[in-house]
Amino acid sequence: MAMQTIHRLKLPVTLRFRQSDGSEREEQITELTLRRPTAKDLRVVDSFGGQMVGMMIALIAALSGQTVEVIERLDAEDFGDLSDVVGDFLPDGPKTGPID
Repeated sequence: MAMQTIHRLKLPVTLRFRQSDGSEREEQITELTLRRPTAKDLRVVDSFGGQMVGMMIALIAALSGQTVEVIERLDAEDFGDLSDVVGDFLPDGPKTGPID
């Protein structure tokens, strides 16, 4: 599996910054690069107590190097796609069912 995945956003996020001279500058985020998580990254799962959306926002932010505030501004479809990418990075859970 790749060490990182580049996801092109279907709906880019535009950030606005106020300069020291009072003018505004815009920056558009058109893609996010997600690296594979480390065990330390996965500790975030413990702190969310089953709140899946909050946990996924925090993981995407950590793996992309973006702030939580940027990830919260993603379009729902992009967020879902990025959640799938993160899910693909994670190992399968324990097997369930009868033991043979």
